[in-house]
Amino acid sequence: MAPAVSPEDLRPADLLILYYCYANGQGPTPHIADSIARNADYTSTRITTLIEEWNLLKRVGSETGPVTLTQDGLELIEPVADCYLLPDQRERIQSATEYSVSWE
Repeated sequence: MAPAVSPEDLRPADLLILYYCYANGQGPTPHIADSIARNADYTSTRITTLIEEWNLLKRVGSETGPVTLTQDGLELIEPVADCYLLPDQRERIQSATEYSVSWE
């Protein structure tokens, strides 16, 4: 089942946040903000929106813990990462950690 939201419904930073979680599995807000070159407060606001309004992310462990993709978030970002994000955006996020994640 496809998520109720489409990439066109989201802001560019939202897609970057989702891609960060797709490439790295999970991450804390300050690290995500740095990796996507956005203000930490703005990133925090967008993460809250992605959790509460779109159900594309969820917290890991606690209310202030790192975030990771929900199944809807994975279904949204997986097929569009290459066409909605520029190569230099993907490269910066992919280099945020020394590992990659498989969602299979």
